[in-house]
Amino acid sequence: MNYRNVTALITGASGGLGEEFARQLATQGANVVLVARSKDALERLASELRQQAGVQVTVLPADLASSDSVTRLIAEVKNRGLAIGLLVNNAGLGIFEPFVDTSLATQLNQVDVNVRAVVALTHAFAPDVIACRGGVINVASTALSNRSPGRPSMRRRRRLCCSSARLCRSSCRRPGHAY
Repeated sequence: MNYRNVTALITGASGGLGEEFARQLATQGANVVLVARSKDALERLASELRQQAGVQVTVLPADLASSDSVTRLIAEVKNRGLAIGLLVNNAGLGIFEPFVDTSLATQLNQVDVNVRAVVALTHAFAPDVIACRGGVINVASTALSNRSPGRPSMRRRRRLCCSSARLCRSSCRRPGHAY
């Protein structure tokens, strides 16, 4: 895909894979919308990408564990007239302790980040992605594919996210579009 003048929204862009997705896409000419909780880290990356790649960079701090924050993020993207051609659902929240030792609030935050936000963002931006023949990338850990003791709830959430992505993919197919 030619990313020149495509707008890519990347969640979890303040570090790790999200930051690398932003760097690689900007280098290939994509305008990027950077999303994460850390505004300072996003601003530093944005400044660097503007200087090095000469692309448009939009910083939109958001806490994807909050459905209100996700709703505001979607509204802000639309209010700015940004047509998202590539959505990178990279943000994720891992819990590395047994289910019964973790608070309900923490468990629900994980569901909100790893499932609810992915579904909400994909649903909101799918029409633009389809219109520009773009794509959606859902990042999920392959470590959870293996049976790891104490992690069954994380594996279930990963499977839910992946099956949700497959359902979206099949329902978004249009004649003449390669997915």
